[in-house]
Amino acid sequence: MHGWAVNKGIRSASGGPVWYSFALTGGELPASLSLDPGTGVLSGTPTVSGTFTFSVTATDAWHGITSVAAYTLYLDPPFFTSKEHFLHNGERGSVHSFTDTWDDGLEEYLAWLEERLREMHRLLKPTGAFFLHLDWHAVHYAKVLLDRIFGMRHFQNEYIWYYSGGGASRQRFARKHDTILYYTKSATKWKFYADRVREPYKWTRDQPRADGSKRDYERGKLPDDVWTYHAPMPWS
Repeated sequence: MHGWAVNKGIRSASGGPVWYSFALTGGELPASLSLDPGTGVLSGTPTVSGTFTFSVTATDAWHGITSVAAYTLYLDPPFFTSKEHFLHNGERGSVHSFTDTWDDGLEEYLAWLEERLREMHRLLKPTGAFFLHLDWHAVHYAKVLLDRIFGMRHFQNEYIWYYSGGGASRQRFARKHDTILYYTKSATKWKFYADRVREPYKWTRDQPRADGSKRDYERGKLPDDVWTYHAPMPWS
């Protein structure tokens, strides 16, 4: 390796980037090589030849949190769009981006996602709730993962977030919703504050229900699992 530039990172078992800290725990690095403790990257140009043995230990930042900590966790990961996404902020001229491409396709994406879903489950309190936000690209695969990790009896809702705007295909119905999957850590005990999420009735005031009972227009009604919130525009 004498005279060759080195820039080698360490990746997770799923092939994706890792949230670890790194330390040299055995042996010595060749002269002119260095280890980045935040990324695990070995970089530099060796100035000597030979065989070198050294050990690098990676400490999982997720597992650094040793106790359950959260009542509610919400995950809005990449959607498996196989694209690189950019958002331009016209006022400040900044560009925010993330890459949603996967060399090994769906298998790599699901391995990356499962690693995070299992940590979400571990970090929830016994009465905690978890929400996963995806769309048509991979939500059906993700639900199978969540059934396996949380248990099918722990599934509570599939929320449909409907929005409008943008284009529509002439080859199929317009794809105008995201999906949010709602699971609980316990199958029997969790916290859901129904009175805090009530919304106004859409019915004419004083119009009775089909069974003749009256609606409580002051309190409002409990929302169902289809929500209409129009997506914010990039310039808003």
